[in-house]
Amino acid sequence: MNMELNGVEYPLVFNMNAIRNVMDSAGMEDFDKLMDSKNLGQQLDFALFCAYHGINEGAACNGKDKPFILIADLGRQIKNYNQLLPAVEAFTKAVTEFFQIESEGK
Repeated sequence: MNMELNGVEYPLVFNMNAIRNVMDSAGMEDFDKLMDSKNLGQQLDFALFCAYHGINEGAACNGKDKPFILIADLGRQIKNYNQLLPAVEAFTKAVTEFFQIESEGK
């Protein structure tokens, strides 16, 4: 999945590194806090963490330098919350797939 900011496409990668980094940045030990959060500030932070770590991991996996050294550098590019939704959706999908247990009968 990709995320577009100001006409630039950034690949999003949510592997173990990125998932762990998002959870660490958000202070999450499990996913219950995220689902229960009604705090707008926490939701905004989480979405920004998803974009930041997903974009930077995507760059690293493609052999490129991090496009955003500081999370504030990315934050300056965000003009509305909808720009962050692809990162949140990609994170959620990746977590679901990462923790999915395959049965032996497949």
